[in-house]
Amino acid sequence: MATSNHQVFFVFFCFFLSPYFLVPSTAMFSAIAELINYRTVNWTLGPPFNSYYTPSPQPGVSSPIVEDVVPSDISGNINTSDVNTNTTDQRSNMSTSSHDEYEIPKVSLYIPNPLLKRAHTALHAWKKTIFSDPNNFTGNWVGGNVCAYNGIVCAPSLDDPAQHAVAGIDFNGADIAGHLPVELSHFKEVAFIHVNSNRFQGKIPQNLSSLVHLEELDFSNNGFVGPFPREVLKLPNLRYLDLRFNNFEGPIPPEIFDKDFDALFLNNNQFNATLPNNMGNSNASVIVLANNNFKGQIPKSVGKMGITLNEIILTGNKFSGCLPREIGLLGNVTVMDLSFNSFGGTLPKRMITGLQNVELLNLSYNELTGIVTKSICCLKHLANFTYSSNYFIGEVLKCSKKSDAVFDGKDNCMVGQGQRTTAECALVAKHQLSCGRKKIKSSLSPSIDRLVRPPPLPLENLPPVNGFDYASPPPPMFDGY
Repeated sequence: MATSNHQVFFVFFCFFLSPYFLVPSTAMFSAIAELINYRTVNWTLGPPFNSYYTPSPQPGVSSPIVEDVVPSDISGNINTSDVNTNTTDQRSNMSTSSHDEYEIPKVSLYIPNPLLKRAHTALHAWKKTIFSDPNNFTGNWVGGNVCAYNGIVCAPSLDDPAQHAVAGIDFNGADIAGHLPVELSHFKEVAFIHVNSNRFQGKIPQNLSSLVHLEELDFSNNGFVGPFPREVLKLPNLRYLDLRFNNFEGPIPPEIFDKDFDALFLNNNQFNATLPNNMGNSNASVIVLANNNFKGQIPKSVGKMGITLNEIILTGNKFSGCLPREIGLLGNVTVMDLSFNSFGGTLPKRMITGLQNVELLNLSYNELTGIVTKSICCLKHLANFTYSSNYFIGEVLKCSKKSDAVFDGKDNCMVGQGQRTTAECALVAKHQLSCGRKKIKSSLSPSIDRLVRPPPLPLENLPPVNGFDYASPPPPMFDGY
């Protein structure tokens, strides 16, 4: 039985003004009970006087929506039916402990695209791990249109081009401090993740390996720790790996050189141990291992990279022993920096003459001895040859006067100014390393190697490049790298 406002007023009037109010009737108690029930039911819908009430929808008329965030899909379409249902359910669960205070319910977002719904979950989980965002980079991470969030790049889905998916994450230089959430695995179609030059900490989530479409991964210039993140080796399409300027430590797994990487940046970490013997299996065009704690010799298999390798930078480690003559098989290398190590012995002649395309050759700050021969003059593209701070006893450099190459041979054991003392040179001469003169077996020759190695990937299958700079700009470099 419905109770009108007139009935309620009449009951109270009779109860309090009647001279017989001390003996109320059974009907009066029933009316009061019905009144209480009526007001209780209405309090579950909101405060009195209809200050927060959504009327029932009329045919052909959309129901009004009270919300703090407008739910929408990628095109901005609003699904009002789901919002109204969620709002009504939340109202029915509101507390009735006080009639003076009530909570305005939040409207849950409706994102019809399942790919973007998972991305929304992942991004807001990520945002919770951020404890410093001085530039308010994530300030616009509100609402359901994740494709409008700072740092998020969307593109048509690979499986369903009619829908959009997150194709890229670019936080480069955002100066964010936080951690990587396990929800990163939600970005099933992401092709690149660039978060260099931030302050992220901790370890790399193990489930990162589920990002099967990932081609570029740049975690450089952060504060990540732990051993080499093996989960990246399970990414089937990864071509560009940049972990430089972090605090990774321990050995690097041999499998890294069996992967089809095109660029590998591991410099400025705390990696150690020797380089795996299968280093020559790599198809990379750029390998930078500088400023770590690697030791031992350069594997002779390095000569197998003659077709693809363009830059190799090993400066600032603890490498020792003789330079392998197989380095002379790296005919396409343009940059080679072996400085700040402990290489000894003499320079293999074949090593020098084989580097036909080298432009920068840095052998400084080692323990090399012997003579720098005129064979260096045969390198037509050479622009800078640095062999300072070694123990060379002579040089025979009669290069053409037309050559613009810069030679730096100071601080050696040669005659002239700017050289080491006699005492320093004598000490090394007593313990000179003998590197032998065994012939190189033909199994490493480029002609045979070309028969067993797959051809280089077509350029259109590689990540975007500008010269040798990938789409992810490098972090601040040390000593030019």
